[in-house]
Amino acid sequence: MVRAPLRNFYASLDDEQKTRLDTAGREGALRTSAAREARPASLRACGESARMPEWPVASIGQAIQLTEEQRPMLELLMGTSLHYAHELRASCLAGPAPLTPMARLDAVDERLTAIVYAVTILRGTLNRFYVSLTEAQRARFDAMSPPPRPAGGRRVELR
Repeated sequence: MVRAPLRNFYASLDDEQKTRLDTAGREGALRTSAAREARPASLRACGESARMPEWPVASIGQAIQLTEEQRPMLELLMGTSLHYAHELRASCLAGPAPLTPMARLDAVDERLTAIVYAVTILRGTLNRFYVSLTEAQRARFDAMSPPPRPAGGRRVELR
């Protein structure tokens, strides 16, 4: 919805207007980058300190008392989670922000596509694990408390 109107608008500009728009976008990207780096490491999606929290596999297995048939499903969930954490980190923009509005839009589109794909795959894997549990196991799994907050950090819940 945005790509064609933006392309048409950008094409209608003269070279000086394009340069000013590109410069404004680059300056905005620098401000955004500085604000992103000022956030606690646990909230950064990209950058050197971006990381996927580790799943407490042993705690989950012990708390919900997995059967031998269910354990591979949990391991698959953990492996899938780790794989897509690496994929998402790889989808982060490397280097300076693109100069033109169309290039910035393309970068955002690629990142969002990677996120949607990862969430879709992880949701399916989590659902397959969850339905393999008995009702009692689901109740114990649902009652598990999230990991403790990092010192000085805030808990972020994804739903």
